[in-house]
Amino acid sequence: PCMCKMSLSKPLKSFSFSLIFGLLICPLPYLAAAKFGTTSFINQTEGLLILSISWAFIMITIHYLLKTLR
Repeated sequence: PCMCKMSLSKPLKSFSFSLIFGLLICPLPYLAAAKFGTTSFINQTEGLLILSISWAFIMITIHYLLKTLR
């Protein structure tokens, strides 16, 4: 929990940064795992697009939750 608070404190402060972080940064570990062969996508482009949209939704939701709970 301490690492999440430290590593996600900056990206979750603004809406636009949360959106960009979710769309571009969060799917990168999945892409790296696919390059190493530890995971596979049926269609890599569609798989990464779905992951990007999902992570963007998650990051924006967490941003709003933290904003309303403060």
